[in-house]
Amino acid sequence: LAIMDSATNIIVFFISTYTARCFVFNQTTFKRHIAPTGDSSSTSPPMFDNSPLPWADCFQECHYAPGCQSVVIEGENCRLYTDTGNHGNDSFNVVSSLSYSNLNDFTTSKCTANGYLYDDSFSICYKPTTTLANDTYARQLCQQSGGRLMVIDSPQKQNFIGNITLPTGPGVTNFRIDAFLSGGIWRFADQREITTFYWGDGEPTHGYPTVCISLTTYRWNDVHANYNHAVLCEKVL
Repeated sequence: LAIMDSATNIIVFFISTYTARCFVFNQTTFKRHIAPTGDSSSTSPPMFDNSPLPWADCFQECHYAPGCQSVVIEGENCRLYTDTGNHGNDSFNVVSSLSYSNLNDFTTSKCTANGYLYDDSFSICYKPTTTLANDTYARQLCQQSGGRLMVIDSPQKQNFIGNITLPTGPGVTNFRIDAFLSGGIWRFADQREITTFYWGDGEPTHGYPTVCISLTTYRWNDVHANYNHAVLCEKVL
């Protein structure tokens, strides 16, 4: 169960798997609706004539129950409804309910938007762009497309990157990835210390605080934070 909170909008994703002859992935997305004061325009009865359920049970029941359109909050409990009308209380309305027949369909559906590519051999969602950007703008570009700068935190991931074909273009010699030098320590944006490096021969050479992948060697080299380079993003699935 994952919850995304933005101001007064809370979006809940509920995902389950079950096995018959193959894996089936079901996803229900809920969006919070805050009821206007004194508004109870809907009079439809709840789906089930029983006592209110705890929150977690309500979301699970709605996830599986055909026709469920909303979870209406009643204090620490809630009820299920077949409509998204106002019931005088805050509710979580179903905005989508999707099924996927296998893991590849599910992950691909999460990846292939805004120019991202999905590779099922490594289960990675990535996006190389030849837009030239400094470190700050590169991070913004990735965030705007729903991702982050590529984090290379394992030999397997470095090997994968070394075997893909990065695009070329005017001025493209390097692709920015996530790493920054602060106080003599290399870290990722999530503050994890980088302990394994994949520097090219002789690198790092300048003492610059950010890192790129060389278009020719696919190894790391240090670059100035304000210099413009192409960008390699990834989306966490």
